[in-house]
Amino acid sequence: YDLALEERIKIPIENGYLISKNTDEGIKFDDRKLRYDGHYKTGKGYILKVAPTHFSEFKAVDLKAVKDKKFFEKLKEKGILEYNNPDAYFSNCFAVNSVPVLEDGSVILLKRGLDAEVFAGYWHVIGGMLDSDLTLFKKSSPKEELIKGIYQVMKNEFIEEVSSLNLEIKLQGLVRNIPGTIDFSCVANLNSSFDEFIKKSKRAIDASDHTDIIRLKTKQELIEFISKEKITDSGFGSLLIYLNSLK
Repeated sequence: YDLALEERIKIPIENGYLISKNTDEGIKFDDRKLRYDGHYKTGKGYILKVAPTHFSEFKAVDLKAVKDKKFFEKLKEKGILEYNNPDAYFSNCFAVNSVPVLEDGSVILLKRGLDAEVFAGYWHVIGGMLDSDLTLFKKSSPKEELIKGIYQVMKNEFIEEVSSLNLEIKLQGLVRNIPGTIDFSCVANLNSSFDEFIKKSKRAIDASDHTDIIRLKTKQELIEFISKEKITDSGFGSLLIYLNSLK
């Protein structure tokens, strides 16, 4: 953690990276994130190993590796050779997403625009990156702070993407995309009908990010849809976890 903080965050910031400035010289944006660095199981649950990273690294490395298999293999081999860790040179940013479920049990999927930076034209659930001021381990309960941050990200994303806050969010698991993000996967139970969802989504800040919305009414419809359509990696993993939770 300390090495990553020094090399991935402090040195870049000291050299003017990771931030952009307003005309009044105030900081406009700071893209610090949390990095997944592995996990292990204990008698009480799972322990997550966490380190710092930033979104610029995610775009420069992980997104490039998604599109360039040779680049991905080269970095993986370099990580194994130098650190005995195939993930050493990937950002592995944490993200958060939710499977939207309407009051009648229907599942909603949204289609990404053709100009999206990654997974253009793919179906996906609702989610976003997990920002951090990197003070997590200075808190009395890092776990509680992390969970609080996860739920706050989801609330913000539902406001921005579908203009909705009348929902109940439940964390259901962790989805790993190789290379790419490590997603905290949730289920979001919305207290609304499909018609209400559509009306609200048209008024959302990021409504233009989606070219289509589909409602899948049954478990079988959902299984058939994700088996033949293009779904984002994180969306696919979250939908599998959700399907496994159904009776």
